[in-house]
Amino acid sequence: MSCPLPNLVCLYWLCLQGSDPARREEITEQKQGAMIRLEQVKRREVGPEIIKMQALIQRCNAELEEMTLVEQYRKDESYDPILDVERHS
Repeated sequence: MSCPLPNLVCLYWLCLQGSDPARREEITEQKQGAMIRLEQVKRREVGPEIIKMQALIQRCNAELEEMTLVEQYRKDESYDPILDVERHS
């Protein structure tokens, strides 16, 4: 997979490395960087770069949403309910 950001840190690759919630801050920073880059390419009217940055932001949003789902799943998975069973004669 090639990097859509030549001469810059490859944000694209960083957003696709998995949905580990421990990486939320990193993905958020990458999304913010892509948003800044999007504004730059919009001002210069670079059509293909605009599309790439919009797609990158969408992938980062999906990644952040997946992280939230993983966190919720882990919380549910670790829940240990207390059962109070009454016996009737």
